[in-house]
Amino acid sequence: MSRLLAVLRFRRVEDRERGRPIAPHAVRPRALAGALSWLRRHDWTVLDADRFLEGLDDPDRLPVRSALVTIDGPYRSLIRDGLPILRAHDLPAVVFVPVPFIGREAVFEPESPPSPVCTLNDLSY
Repeated sequence: MSRLLAVLRFRRVEDRERGRPIAPHAVRPRALAGALSWLRRHDWTVLDADRFLEGLDDPDRLPVRSALVTIDGPYRSLIRDGLPILRAHDLPAVVFVPVPFIGREAVFEPESPPSPVCTLNDLSY
């Protein structure tokens, strides 16, 4: 049986903050919610990292439609704007967090201003 495996890569999740435009590569929470709802409506199974890796070793163990949701921007806005949506949909995501930047401000997109990166406490969710 043919299987599909999709990786949905989001760079950053954030809503507009007062006095500051949204980052160029950001997805607004409403768009993230729409993407996750679409996956559910179309019978996709969103995998956590362990199940994704198991599926790479043994593709026959994957559901017919599998997806991995990744977020490359480990900014604190993810906790404020993205985590509530992931929880509301009861779906996992993999977040790329460069360890030297935990709890600091960083710029991962040159055209964006520095933004606070998640702290260790943030990442314990």
